Amino acid sequence: MSEKYGFPLAAHHSADLTKIAQYLSVSESPRYARDRIVKQLRKQLLELHPELEGPEKLPLPKLIDELVAKADENEAFRILAELPAKVYVTSSADPLLLKALRAAKRHPTPLLCEWRPSAESHPQEPPYDADPTYGEPVVYHAFGLFGSPSTLVLTEDDFFDYLIATAQYSLMPTVVRGALTSGSLLFLGFRFDDWTFRILFRLIMALGGAQRLREFTHVGVQVDPDDTDLGNVEQARRYLERYYSGGGDMPPVSIYWGDAADFLRELRDQMDQVDDESVFMDTVEDGDDWLA
Repeated sequence: MSEKYGFPLAAHHSADLTKIAQYLSVSESPRYARDRIVKQLRKQLLELHPELEGPEKLPLPKLIDELVAKADENEAFRILAELPAKVYVTSSADPLLLKALRAAKRHPTPLLCEWRPSAESHPQEPPYDADPTYGEPVVYHAFGLFGSPSTLVLTEDDFFDYLIATAQYSLMPTVVRGALTSGSLLFLGFRFDDWTFRILFRLIMALGGAQRLREFTHVGVQVDPDDTDLGNVEQARRYLERYYSGGGDMPPVSIYWGDAADFLRELRDQMDQVDDESVFMDTVEDGDDWLA
């Protein structure tokens, strides 16, 4: 992607989507950057699932619909959507999790933060006054959702401005803050050395009541360094394990070295051994393209 759009910075930055988005936003426009990123995500999805490409050139939301409809029981997002969680927090700007939850006969409420100040109003946390359940969970898009441009955090400047707004206003929904500080956390699909994860992690650590997290067990699923481009694999592994081992105000996070899909399948198999489903969940209820 960086070569296609003439990204001028050093080669080791060429895989940094935030830096590329910053460059495109400045050299063209913020809307152009958003469109190019969506186009790139669509391309990557088709590279992983070429069977989704049909005679029509479907937009990304419709391709995600096709992906969800064709998913088998071992797809990571399908397992994730069936976990007994009432509150999900995602850093992804696509609606895959929302669509997967709906396919699992659940009725999620997406929460998006209008974090950009304007002349008329200042940022506020998204309204939500219900109690999430298994059948009606909450999905908080921490860095926004495509289709709602004012909520997106894509460029380097966006991240700086987002952090400033977060420090000045209480932006994370109350229901999410409560969930993040009162139980075990499972981090999936992140690179632990990625700024997106580290910003989200530090935001959680800055929440009132975060000290209670030391009472619970937390797991982070990290792709094995052997499968990344880290220069010193063993040193990188030791650094990440030490950083997330707990200390100061940070709770310890046990790192699972492997693929998120493998972890979720193992988790599902272990949960299947528990006879009393009430330990995990409430009664399941039946029931623009980005939120469809």
